[in-house]
Amino acid sequence: IGLYEQIMGNRIEEDYLNNIEWKDNIFPEIDYRVYLTKTLESIYQTVNT
Repeated sequence: IGLYEQIMGNRIEEDYLNNIEWKDNIFPEIDYRVYLTKTLESIYQTVNT
C-alpha cells in the first residue's frame, strides 16, 4: 500500500513513512518547526519534554 492510499485511508504506517523519508528526503535541511504555529509549538514542546 502506497503513501497516497495510507493518507486517504487515514492509516499511515510510521515505519513505512520513515523508510521512504530516509531513502528520498528532498529537503533534509528544512526544519519544519520553523513553520509551526504557537499552539502547535506548545503542543510539540509538551509532547517532547
